[in-house]
Amino acid sequence: MRNIILTVCAVFVFTGCVSSNSNYAVPKNVNLVTQDIQGTWTGNAKQFNNNTEWSVKVNIVDGKYTISYPSLNCGGVLTLLKSTKTQVTFREKITYGKLKCVDNGIATIKLTSSNTSEYKWYYNNGKHGASGFLEKR
Repeated sequence: MRNIILTVCAVFVFTGCVSSNSNYAVPKNVNLVTQDIQGTWTGNAKQFNNNTEWSVKVNIVDGKYTISYPSLNCGGVLTLLKSTKTQVTFREKITYGKLKCVDNGIATIKLTSSNTSEYKWYYNNGKHGASGFLEKR
C-alpha cells in the first residue's frame, strides 16, 4: 500500500513539473528591435506640467540605445523594456546633465509612418509627462 501511495504522489509531482499550463512567464527576447524602428530619431516634445518644449534625439542602433535632450544639455542611456513591430519602450538612465533632466523615466517610440514616430515620456510613477513627434534621420 505504501508503494502505491508513493507512486501516486510521484505521478502528481511529476505531472505538475511538466504541465504546459504553468503560470511562469516565458522570457521574451527584448533585444530585438525591428529594422523599421532602428536608426536615429530627432524632433521636439512638449512637457505638460510647465508647457515647455525641448529637443529630443534617440539613437537605436545595433542593440545600443541612447537619448539626448540637446536643448536641455542632458541625456543618457536607454534600457529596452518592450519591443513590438511598431513600438519600443525604454527606461532612461540620465548620465549627464542630471540636474536638468528627470532620471528613470519611461520613453516610448511608436511608428506613425516609415520615417515619423510619436514620442511619449512618462515619469517613473507612470504619469504621462511629455509628448512629441520624431523624424528618422
